[in-house]
Amino acid sequence: MAEGLETIGAAINQLQRLLSSRRVFSRLASSAGLTLSQQSTQVLLALSTTPHSIADVAKTANMDVGAVSRQIRILEDEGFAQRAASPSHGRVVLADLTDKGQRLGEHVRDVRSRHLVAALSAWTPGERRQLGGLLTRLVNDLQATPYNATGTSATGTSATETTATGTSANGTSATGTTQASTSA
Repeated sequence: MAEGLETIGAAINQLQRLLSSRRVFSRLASSAGLTLSQQSTQVLLALSTTPHSIADVAKTANMDVGAVSRQIRILEDEGFAQRAASPSHGRVVLADLTDKGQRLGEHVRDVRSRHLVAALSAWTPGERRQLGGLLTRLVNDLQATPYNATGTSATGTSATETTATGTSANGTSATGTTQASTSA
């Protein structure tokens, strides 16, 4: 494994567990006065005041269309969202937030933002900018890199062909090539 990948992988796993934790969501819900489920809140935050198709909302929320449709029904029942047929595509259903839903979404984002500000209060502005830049780069690279079950990187270098010096047997950098085949 290339230098640092084990630590990065462990940190990504910890962050995934933290962000999907019911206990963490429960603390957010309590702080924000939320009565919605974690999935309903995720859909609420993916919706906007501009109507979008259920498929687009599902993509934004990283959920399947059926689950998003069920959560939007719950949000509708609570007065936070509304659905309507698309005027240009009759079979497409559009959803957006009501004024009540927009206010709740803004409140949840505000609570999360205050939490992040408190968590990063000891960080310098430069450290925060660096973290933001590196996280954005990581997310973009992970989204653009396909999973590869064969153990060969996108450049054709096997993850097992890397040497201790950080270059592969064919002379390419191991850091970039093995990350693609071992990223979370």
